[in-house]
Amino acid sequence: MVKISELGEFALINKLTKLLKTKNPNVVRDFGDDVAFVRNGNSYLLLTVDTLVEGVHFLRRYGGNHIGWKLVSINVSDIAAKGGKPLFALITTALPPDLEVSYVEDIYKGIREALDFYEFDLVGGNTTSSEKICLDMSLIGTARRLVFRDTPEVGDKIYVSG
Repeated sequence: MVKISELGEFALINKLTKLLKTKNPNVVRDFGDDVAFVRNGNSYLLLTVDTLVEGVHFLRRYGGNHIGWKLVSINVSDIAAKGGKPLFALITTALPPDLEVSYVEDIYKGIREALDFYEFDLVGGNTTSSEKICLDMSLIGTARRLVFRDTPEVGDKIYVSG
């Protein structure tokens, strides 16, 4: 039996996504990028999702406000890298039962500040219990044209943010 640690992240993604090829003709490209592209009239919807896991992506001693900002920003970064603008987000929070409510409020204050900064809204989500804090955000954005990771050409501009 092959373990995930032996296979690696990208080989695992490749193996799993072969099982899920889309049949919808509005999906521009199947898996393989941080963002999915779906035709929507004369524009495209961009869909992405990122997760922060305590002990992997942050430590609890970090301020909740910073974690909230990070969660929003990593998603916005994916949309912006594709030439898009964020529209709406959904969140799933998995929280330990013994976690102080004030810490979760601080996370959400950071999320609110980031949403205001990037000018879009969180419109729903889900909450569940977990041994560690897990925060998962799905983001929907829009773009007029497609920008893929693997198709840059000479003369294209590449932007890097802090």
